[in-house]
Amino acid sequence: MSKSDLDGSTLAGIRVVDVGDRLATAWCSRLLADYGADVVLVESDRGHQARRLPPFDGCGQSLMARYVLANKKSIGREAADPLIDVADVIVTGLGDGARLFEQNQNAVVCAITPYGQTGELKDCLGNDLTAYARSGWAHCNGLLGRPPLKGSGYQASYQVGTLAFGGVVAALIERLATDGFGQLIDISEWETLVSTSSPAPLRYQYSDFLWQRRRAPVNMNEGPVPVKDGYFALPLSRPAFWVKAMQLLGLPDLASDEDLQQPGIRPKHATRFAKRVADAMSSWTRMDLFAALGAERVIAGPVLRMDEMAD
Repeated sequence: MSKSDLDGSTLAGIRVVDVGDRLATAWCSRLLADYGADVVLVESDRGHQARRLPPFDGCGQSLMARYVLANKKSIGREAADPLIDVADVIVTGLGDGARLFEQNQNAVVCAITPYGQTGELKDCLGNDLTAYARSGWAHCNGLLGRPPLKGSGYQASYQVGTLAFGGVVAALIERLATDGFGQLIDISEWETLVSTSSPAPLRYQYSDFLWQRRRAPVNMNEGPVPVKDGYFALPLSRPAFWVKAMQLLGLPDLASDEDLQQPGIRPKHATRFAKRVADAMSSWTRMDLFAALGAERVIAGPVLRMDEMAD
């Protein structure tokens, strides 16, 4: 690839070979394809594991596979080596990152595995569920006294694939700017999920308040709360959001309370606001409250029922 190759789409001229069989590797190469890269997916005789994930259409084909494997050409493993030798990017889901980089040192090799290419866990198996459990994410979520809560769907894989995509693009920029060689990017699914649960210890350092798992019923600072026709999520992650939302709900004294404006220390004072805010929200319908908060540019949202999501 040269500077003159970058014509049209952002990653036009970039040759990607995805030899991975993980959902995270598929999502990483799907993003590269979306930005114009020429992506070849190397599949075994069984096909990529995404092809066996639900939901399925009326013909038994995986909709998940249709989504994450889109915009790629599929080939068998026997045809992979010649393409690996000339690839700009190689994506793998095994502990073979160093070997692939040795095979093509001009390439950016992105290895996405449960626990990374090195360390005592490097050969251990893993998936979204183990990443949630070992990272502490599952323990931070869910209700006190009930089992840990897994993240919805395959959010761990999507997060990891997105992080890997950003790393690959950064490495390509560096290679282009320096006319240098490629590099090996080592992505651990576990470590990626650790980073998403890091706000909990950071909040403790800031507020000197140990956040525990939520008790039922939750308050608006912890999750969706009841309104007239369902549930509504009002996270209020910025002081300005808190001020505008409290003014809209007719609670000016809470709006001006500087302690409550800070999301990091607000849970310490739940008894000062939780019931009053819940009572004020209960008189609104979901969409009326959504529209009113949207007009104030406050990030919030209604909880949709399954039939509404289908529509």
